[in-house]
This record gives sequence, C-alpha cells and structure tokens, in this order.
Amino acid sequence: MTETSVERATACLVGRAKTALPVETLVQGDFDAWGRKQGAALRDWLKTTGFRARPGQVTFLQAGEARVLAGIEAPDDPWSYAELAEKLPGGVYRLAGELDARSAGAAALGWALGCYDFARYRKPRAELPRLIWPKAADKAAVTAAAEAVTLVRDLVNIPANDLGPATRSPPARASAWSSAARKRVGVGKSVDLGGR
Repeated sequence: MTETSVERATACLVGRAKTALPVETLVQGDFDAWGRKQGAALRDWLKTTGFRARPGQVTFLQAGEARVLAGIEAPDDPWSYAELAEKLPGGVYRLAGELDARSAGAAALGWALGCYDFARYRKPRAELPRLIWPKAADKAAVTAAAEAVTLVRDLVNIPANDLGPATRSPPARASAWSSAARKRVGVGKSVDLGGR
C-alpha cells in the first residue's frame, strides 16, 4: 500500500534511534557571541563556508562530535524547522539542548510540515530526514496539527477534476480513522438536500 502524505509527514518524527546526528540551532543575532566561544579551527571553517546562522542556513561539522549547525528565525518558529527538514538529507537527527514546550512543539510541527511530500502523481522523495521527538513536545497536539495541515495541503494540490467523492473519500477516511471520528462517505449516489 502506498504511504499517504499524512503518513509520510508524521513518520518523520520518531521516538528513538540508535544514532542521531545532533542539530544545534542558532539565531543570527546570537551568532557572533556564540562564535567567540568556539575554537579557531571551527571559526575558520564557518568563515570559509560562509555560515552566519541566517535563517535556513545549514552546515555540517565533522571536527569533534559530528553535528549540524542551523540558522533559525526564532526557537519557537515552526517554519525555520520546516526549512531544515526540506534541506537536510535523509537520516536521523535530534535537536541539541533542551527546548521549552512551545519551542519543542514548534520544532516538531515544523519538521513534520517540512517533510510534506505531495507525491500523488510522481515518485516520493527517496528518504526523508527524521527527527527524534523533542522531549517537551505535546505529541498528540503536534500530530493532530500536522495531519490537518497535510490533509488540507493535499486537497489544495489535487486538481479539481480529480476531486470527486471517490477521490476525496480516502483522505477523509484516513482523517476520520486517525482522529477516532465516525464518518459516512457516500460515493456514487445522489444526495438528498432536503428540497433545496
């Protein structure tokens, strides 16, 4: 069975992994102060690569503990984390440091939204980057929001001529199943609108 966009997006968040590459996020305004605390070799590497912690900027570090440095707009900006999920190659990542509940939820939601891959008419991306759930994230709230946004994005991306009841019912059923709702989907019969 083909994975849906919703399943792929929420599968980007994992409970644990044997190994995960740490992602250290930096706000551009904090970069200079952070950089002064780093060794000369790392400062030279960052200068050579042009990394200045601009939002969406990513660099891989191999010296010492391998890790990713990533520029973000703010710790609680989900779109910064979405951009990371779009840019990073497949693999397992974890956010370095502790995040408060708001930032942890934003990171998880953003990551899931960044893994959105509308592949109805083409092959899906081979491997999506996966993020270990941040500890303070509300998993139920993040999952519900990611599923809702992904379902709406699918419905927006599907051409109108493919949006008949038979086409809409699988996403609706998937949504109903995951939210424990009960729905009746009528396909192939006219609907009585009560004399309208």
